[in-house]
Amino acid sequence: MEYKGSTFTARGKYAGDGKALKKELEQKLVGEPKRRKGVRQLAEAAGRLGRRVNPDRIEGVDFSGVQRVLPLLVMRDDFGSTFGMNTYLEFRFRELAIERNLQFEVPSVFVLSCDDVEKVTPYLRDTFLADILMARFRQEPSLFSPFWIVRNEVLETKSERKPQWVYDALKALVEMTVERLGLERSEIS
Repeated sequence: MEYKGSTFTARGKYAGDGKALKKELEQKLVGEPKRRKGVRQLAEAAGRLGRRVNPDRIEGVDFSGVQRVLPLLVMRDDFGSTFGMNTYLEFRFRELAIERNLQFEVPSVFVLSCDDVEKVTPYLRDTFLADILMARFRQEPSLFSPFWIVRNEVLETKSERKPQWVYDALKALVEMTVERLGLERSEIS
């Protein structure tokens, strides 16, 4: 998993200038060999961990039974949830994959915005993130559409869940604001 806190400029997002957008994507999410960013970091890590000869090790983690690895790029910017974002970054991930013959399957790189992650967290108490991501992949292997637009067979078996910690934080913020501003409860309803 890689987390990228960069935000995209208005020009990159909204100007309709494909070259400007591509430049930002490459700078902020792919990088260069000496200045690696998200997708390049994930491709290289998967290659090092999955190579058949002398793979990298992570202390305390046994990879001998691992059949599949799901690289995940989390973006702070909601731009990570736009149409085509995951598809483009998957294309770049495949181009950058140094090691092709891995000891495990890497079906795709997955891209989620922080907002997507916040919405999925309530399900993680009884559901593996890998199962949620693979259900999403099976439904639309191109990963072109935003995460929440595509049917997810795993999440459909669950009742709708809200991220309780967000509501708790908002409630605490309202209480603090009411107290600091000296408002009456009825004034904010």
